[in-house]
Amino acid sequence: MNTIAESTYDELPYEDFAFFHTHPGNLAAVATLCGLRPPAVAACSVLELGCGAGFNLLAMSQSLPDARLVGVDLSRRQIEAGREMAARAGAANVELLVGDVAALDGALGQFDYIVAHGLLSWVPADVREAIFRTCRRLLRPDGIAYLSYNAYPGWHLRGVLLEALQFHAAAGGPPLERVRHARAALERMAGEIAEQDSDYARVLRREIDSLREDGDAYVFHEFLESDNHPLRFSEFAALAAASGLRYFGEARYGMSAAAQRGAMRRALDAVSPDPLRQEQYHDLLRNRYFRQSLLCQEDRQPATHPPTGALDSLAVASKVERLAASADAPPEYRLHDGSIMRTDNPLFAAILERLARRWPRAAGVPDLVGEVDADMAGVAMPPGAARSDVIREGILVGYIMGWWHLHAHLPAAQLQPGERPRASALARICAARGATPTNLLHLPVDLDPAQRALLARLDGTMTIGQVAQALNISPASAAEAVRQLAESYLLVA
Repeated sequence: MNTIAESTYDELPYEDFAFFHTHPGNLAAVATLCGLRPPAVAACSVLELGCGAGFNLLAMSQSLPDARLVGVDLSRRQIEAGREMAARAGAANVELLVGDVAALDGALGQFDYIVAHGLLSWVPADVREAIFRTCRRLLRPDGIAYLSYNAYPGWHLRGVLLEALQFHAAAGGPPLERVRHARAALERMAGEIAEQDSDYARVLRREIDSLREDGDAYVFHEFLESDNHPLRFSEFAALAAASGLRYFGEARYGMSAAAQRGAMRRALDAVSPDPLRQEQYHDLLRNRYFRQSLLCQEDRQPATHPPTGALDSLAVASKVERLAASADAPPEYRLHDGSIMRTDNPLFAAILERLARRWPRAAGVPDLVGEVDADMAGVAMPPGAARSDVIREGILVGYIMGWWHLHAHLPAAQLQPGERPRASALARICAARGATPTNLLHLPVDLDPAQRALLARLDGTMTIGQVAQALNISPASAAEAVRQLAESYLLVA
């Protein structure tokens, strides 16, 4: 691989993040809906290519203690940092290796799931092709590979920002210095455009606004690395096919063409019956700039629609909170991402109500269907449609829309605090460092400083009263905070 890139990742490593859509529980759920038979999740094997410091795998180890989790990265500094963190967290099932992802042989064995997040677009063409070959060679027969990449046509617009940042970034010099210089110069440039009302000025200002939310490491590696090569979906699919792999969907299930409903479904069907051409057209209609695509071995036959019974093998575990509303207005719900949803659709309202009552307990889809059916006993369904089928379709549509998550595996979480509550070692380490912990559902949980201080103490050796005394807070306050941490899937059974 590129030794310059190796050096820059050593000098300016990424921050520690976990990515929900890379978790085998999510990958298996999507694969199931696409008619495949993915490997069982609990004791699966995962290979992450370009793993950085391995935090994504370390976070997986909290919910998958019986899995084999292997990460490979060219950056020795990041791998060494990850090994130190793994030792502190007691993540014995995580193995982090310094290596070239383009030169892996069969010595590692084969894997149920292969993840390459933020890698494919950021390497030269020969390495990109080698990544596909590595996936083909190391993926088990029923295995699933996840590859994310920058995509056209959306990156045509983002390319404006890339060109401006690269123009302003000082040649040579430390990466952090180059980022800060480029950021400041770009802000000046936005105000110096002659025609402030032009389409170009509006596009640039919008991209600059987005850039302010991004960390320096992201800005450097996304815009100032020597390699950043977005792909059209058609190019991605062709590279996969040439390596003996088959595209079947997106890790965000609702972002795939096959999952679309209504007017978008009609538009895609009108342009072509070919699923791959529909995917490319979908990108054109959405102006998509990033994909999280899933591959299987070429001899597997995915389905374009969820097979009968596929949904029933999954569970919904997603936070929904009912908000106070006036008597004459539809109820409002806060969803897992913090967004507020109001609906007068009785089916969606019934599903949301049940999820709100259940949280933090998960619901198997068959159980949720039965509960919603009972709640809607007096509501008429479309003529000729089975009530249970209508409810299942509603659950699927809500998942497509991102209103709730579906899981193929549920972690062993402690949802009600015991006498001596315990958080995972990784969550405690993150809390002690003032960082955002990742919960057992592989999602970040925003905590205030007081909650982080409490979480850092929950090692299973102290009662809630002792924790309260150590932090000089009331036992009632500590108990309430611990209850909230438990409901956030931060305590282990």
